[in-house]
Amino acid sequence: GRRDLGGGGGPQGPRGRGSMRARPTLLLVDDHPLVCSGLKTMLEPQYEVVGMVHHGNEVSERVAALHPDAVLMDLSLPGPGGLALTRALKATRHPPRVLIVTMHAEMVYVDEALRSGADGYLLKNARAVELRKAVSEVLAGREARSHRFAQVLIHQLVILMS
Repeated sequence: GRRDLGGGGGPQGPRGRGSMRARPTLLLVDDHPLVCSGLKTMLEPQYEVVGMVHHGNEVSERVAALHPDAVLMDLSLPGPGGLALTRALKATRHPPRVLIVTMHAEMVYVDEALRSGADGYLLKNARAVELRKAVSEVLAGREARSHRFAQVLIHQLVILMS
């Protein structure tokens, strides 16, 4: 039989606490449906993907309806972009955790994402194991950053210092 995932009454208190959900829930936000499908394949069955959104205009409404524990957010979207959406989500009463998943490795994007309230920043060239670890870290309340991103930062610092 099908397990009850605690759909009645919505989450109580901070996200992920007091909930009857069997697995942490995720909302995937990327303008490329193929990317969302790939992320979903890498994340399930450890996590429950409750929705996929491909346009920035739909994000706030879907978060309000689905109450995901975390949102995996691309920066480049039609309509409002990932930075503006992250700021808006973090201003809500019970904000979800937000992990930025993007191709942008430049420091300016990382700084803006973290200033906007993002809980983590992962490059799209990360391996599946890195993705699952980053989601786990963000859900646990810790900041997550891409291993490859750290390598890019070191390279940029070496260039700046020489």
